[in-house]
Amino acid sequence: MNAILWLRVGDAGEYEKFDDLDDAIEYLNELRVGKIIGWVKGGFQTVNYHGQDYVSIFYGDSEAIHLADIGEDEDEAQKHHRQYVECNLEENYLEVSYEVYHLRRNYRESGNPHIRQRLP
Repeated sequence: MNAILWLRVGDAGEYEKFDDLDDAIEYLNELRVGKIIGWVKGGFQTVNYHGQDYVSIFYGDSEAIHLADIGEDEDEAQKHHRQYVECNLEENYLEVSYEVYHLRRNYRESGNPHIRQRLP
């Protein structure tokens, strides 16, 4: 498969491309996404990122258009990518209250500087 590995953390994140899975996993662990609790089309969910706010990880073209999920239609050298991701993500639980999470999300989405003043 001649495609790019794309990653986006949460629904407010930006798509980022990675040269290899190890770099992507290192990035995910820096962001403390946590262990996978389930796979969805185009990504996975963790205790920190779930529902519509999940982690997107997939192979795509140069414009981040989804071509294939990891673990899907891969050649022999790549067929264990899902298991590799599951085994190498560190367990993390973000200690953010529901209210703080939504305040931060609203700030990111609106760009309103007045909302920032209400963040704890």
